[in-house]
Amino acid sequence: MTSPPMYLYLNEFGHVEPWTKGGDVPISLASSYLSETRDATRTPDELWQLKVEGLEPTSRPFFSKMFQFGPGEKNFVIQECVVGDGDAMYPIDGWVQSHPEDSLILCLSRARSRELAERLKKVACIKITDLDRLRLILEEQTSRGWSAGVMKYTVGPDRSHLLKSLEDSWQHEFRLFSQGSSKTPCWVRLPLGIGELIDLDVLPPGESDGTELDHRLTHRNAKGNILPGLPGHQNTFRGSLFHTNRELDAGGFPPPIIR
Repeated sequence: MTSPPMYLYLNEFGHVEPWTKGGDVPISLASSYLSETRDATRTPDELWQLKVEGLEPTSRPFFSKMFQFGPGEKNFVIQECVVGDGDAMYPIDGWVQSHPEDSLILCLSRARSRELAERLKKVACIKITDLDRLRLILEEQTSRGWSAGVMKYTVGPDRSHLLKSLEDSWQHEFRLFSQGSSKTPCWVRLPLGIGELIDLDVLPPGESDGTELDHRLTHRNAKGNILPGLPGHQNTFRGSLFHTNRELDAGGFPPPIIR
């Protein structure tokens, strides 16, 4: 089977040539996308590896809004705490594991559209033609292992390099990231044939633009109710990291929602 295409959105047309004809390209740290607010590619979800245990499904959306984690906070226990929105309150007894991990990352998307480019504040789009080769190049030139996978999205507080808020699900992200922490961004040299520039206004016959991904998401509000006018199919995908195209074929779509 042919693996689903991946797309890289670029800030300038001047950045296209290294991806299509070969050349040096920058690889950024996760922290470069960290922001207090959500704006295009910037999000509060970057950097933190956060795991919360002991929450009932109905309380998970409230936890993220009521608890903030500073750089010195890693592991702690929560006892006899209550969260809610006034209409309903939920007890919390559990524990939190939290630590920052600033890895090198390369963010792609599984969808191609002019609308997505505009929302990402990008002007050019590259179709990655050899994802496995790209990952091997990253490993060889950074001297470290790299993982890759479809981004999962959640209404709860948990976060990782492959788990972000449902508010970012419109990006349909596929991410490559280095294993372990890094201190500085870097450059890698690409050969010819890694990607090709595409026209976002022209869709080749037989190729999907990824818009069907939206129709397979489960959308629920903070109380767990399915939002009006949106599909109620529940996606319970729990796939692991993808390292090969074969694994990607087995479970790449749609982007999973974690409760």
